[in-house]
Amino acid sequence: MPISKIENSSIEDTAIHGARNLIINGAMQVAQRGTSVAAPPGISYTLDRFIARPNSSTATTVTQVTDAPSGFQYSARVTRDSGQTGTLTRFETAFETKDIIRLRGQRVTISFYAKAGSGFTPSALSVLLFEGNGTERARAITSYDNETTLANSPKTLTTSWQRFTHTTTAEIANDTTQLALQFNVSWSGTAPANDEYFITGIQLEVGDVATPFEHESYAATLQKCQRYFQKRVFTD
Repeated sequence: MPISKIENSSIEDTAIHGARNLIINGAMQVAQRGTSVAAPPGISYTLDRFIARPNSSTATTVTQVTDAPSGFQYSARVTRDSGQTGTLTRFETAFETKDIIRLRGQRVTISFYAKAGSGFTPSALSVLLFEGNGTERARAITSYDNETTLANSPKTLTTSWQRFTHTTTAEIANDTTQLALQFNVSWSGTAPANDEYFITGIQLEVGDVATPFEHESYAATLQKCQRYFQKRVFTD
């Protein structure tokens, strides 16, 4: 029996819009701007839905690589370029108000997989979640309106893949319209080779428990990403 138009629309809507993971491209599948993006000091758009914001003298490269934990094809490798002496790189994804509304009044849990490169100089990778009540935007470096830091949790990395989790102690405020998840590292000294970390399987969900990462098809992730950016290829 053929699927009716109404049934087909329902299936598609569930696949694209019904995810419990609010992070788009958390498995680092989509890289429309290129698989390796140089990020000088300032804001750079890297793998889809993620920006890098290095401080001065902290030029960074974000690369989609196939070094990934079991069950994943890709991770993002965030590298402080060799010889750089700056101390901070932010790696961030932000949310639209329409997606934040369903989180209001609830605690959320962040989970992700990460590991250190062989020359990793920071003592930890810090996980931060910021909320505010102004016009929706990325946070990068400028604080949100009436900002609250819902999470600030350093995680100690090794050179092996680990899954990390963090649940907020406070609930998302009922007037929250701005929300951003950041991964920050404080680099040390002059960058050697492989001063980097790898990250994938990023998930943010309602509740106190980190559930298994919610995988979705490449096509579904690409469609979500193309709402924000599309790279068109023209051929003769």
